[in-house]
Amino acid sequence: MPNGKALADRIGINAEQVITNTNAVSFSFYEPMSDVQRTFIKEGIIDVYELFTKRVADGRGMDQDDVKAIAQGRVWTGTDAIKNGLVDELGGLDLALKYAAEAAEIEEYKINEFPVFKKDLDKMLQDFGLVKAKETILKEELGDVQYNIYKEVKTRTQRKGIQLLFPYSLDVK
Repeated sequence: MPNGKALADRIGINAEQVITNTNAVSFSFYEPMSDVQRTFIKEGIIDVYELFTKRVADGRGMDQDDVKAIAQGRVWTGTDAIKNGLVDELGGLDLALKYAAEAAEIEEYKINEFPVFKKDLDKMLQDFGLVKAKETILKEELGDVQYNIYKEVKTRTQRKGIQLLFPYSLDVK
């Protein structure tokens, strides 16, 4: 676990933490990990490994000790996983979805990927220095104060649905 206490002390950051439980700062960047916390984390890792190897053994029809002898915390290539009896075949997400759909007896399905990224051509061209962005032109023409008013009006008019708005805007600096 990373610990930045020495760095924080060196640059003058004093992070004081109020705790109501002895394990409240288990993952604090500003506090070193105690032996109790280290033991707790290690036990959690062992529990997860035990559960994982048990599920692999149950799913593959193997003995858990045999799975542990093969696994030993390593990551296998697909080809080696086949040789070790850990997988039946190689495939990707598309094949996994196909099998999942078959198991659920779903004939038609589609995939939606999130988040959907919008590509802004103006921004891309501006990044290459080919085009002045509309925003830059408006700032030059209107000035900073009027441009900020324009931006706020535009933002408010593009919102949909019921809104609760203050009759003023805040500009915290």
